Amino acid sequence: MRALVWLRDAVLSVTAVIGVVCVLLLGASFAFDVKSLVVVSGSMEPGIPTGSLILSRMTPASELAVGDVVTVPKRTGTDLVTHRVVEIAPVEGVPEGRELTLRGDANDVDDPYTYGVAVAGKHLLTIPGGGYVVSFFQSRDGMVATGAAILVVAVLLVGTRGETRQSVRRARRGTSLPDGAARLAVEAPDGGARPGEDARCASDDPELVESR
Repeated sequence: MRALVWLRDAVLSVTAVIGVVCVLLLGASFAFDVKSLVVVSGSMEPGIPTGSLILSRMTPASELAVGDVVTVPKRTGTDLVTHRVVEIAPVEGVPEGRELTLRGDANDVDDPYTYGVAVAGKHLLTIPGGGYVVSFFQSRDGMVATGAAILVVAVLLVGTRGETRQSVRRARRGTSLPDGAARLAVEAPDGGARPGEDARCASDDPELVESR
């Protein structure tokens, strides 16, 4: 019984933590335009290790400064790159646009081309290893594991609740008298016991009979 309760509490705690993190990320995404990204390369190590989860806030390019770590789209495809800003230049004819020169902290040279952007994801927070967790839960195996965890929690809740109810019933039976039995205490009007009498029928003198 105790093992089941411990397992139930452990699973509930882990599930609650994951749920709270997901809610916070979702809320931050809507309220503050914060994006969560998984780092898949080591170009920003050691500050941002491979497999980290990073949070970035979408920021106008005009508010960026040299030294900021930003996430911008690559020129080809839909992939993103997260590197440090080493140079900023205005874009002719586009007041809000900036041409960014970036470099990874682990790289010896700048990126081979610049990035013309109006907004960029400015780095806010790094959660080492968080990307592996997110990737797992987004995978097929992670979805299966999540479903199994939910099923286990449901079974444990039902099982431990049933055990608790049975324990309460057993405790009540242990403190109650057998069916049909009653203790009768008879006292004389002055508070003393009547000589020669242990008990009297309730119909004879109801006010002197106490059923416990």
